[in-house]
Amino acid sequence: MATIAKFLHDDVYKNGLGKFENNGGLQYRLMSAVPTSGNINAAATLVASATLTIQEVTLKSDGSGGWQVTVVSKTFTALIGSTAGTALYIVITDHSVANSPQVLMYTQETSGQSITIGASLIVPAFSFGFSAPV
Repeated sequence: MATIAKFLHDDVYKNGLGKFENNGGLQYRLMSAVPTSGNINAAATLVASATLTIQEVTLKSDGSGGWQVTVVSKTFTALIGSTAGTALYIVITDHSVANSPQVLMYTQETSGQSITIGASLIVPAFSFGFSAPV
C-alpha cells in the first residue's frame, strides 16, 4: 500500500525538476499524437520542434512550499499540416543520451486550430511543477 508523504525536503523537488533546468539536451516539440519514447522522432507526428536552452527554463519556488518550472514562449514553424480540432501536444524531451530520447513531460494544447505547413505557431509561456504536500 502506497503512503502519501506529508513532507518532502526541498531537494526532492529541486533535484527532480532540476532535470529541466540543468540539461543541455532538451527539445521542445509539438506533436499530433500522444508522445512516447517510440514516436517522438516520427515525421508523421512531429508538427514542429526547437532546441530548448537552459536560459529558457527556470526553476523556482511556487511561494507555497512547492516548486515549479517555467518555460518561455516559443515560436515554431510547422513541418506538417493538421486539420481543425486535431489535438496537439506540447512536449519536452531529453536528447542528452544519443539514440535514447526520453519524454520528460507533455500537456495537451486545446485551441483546436488548423495548421498549415510553414505556418508560425506560438506557444505561450507555461509552468508546471509540484505543490507542497498537505
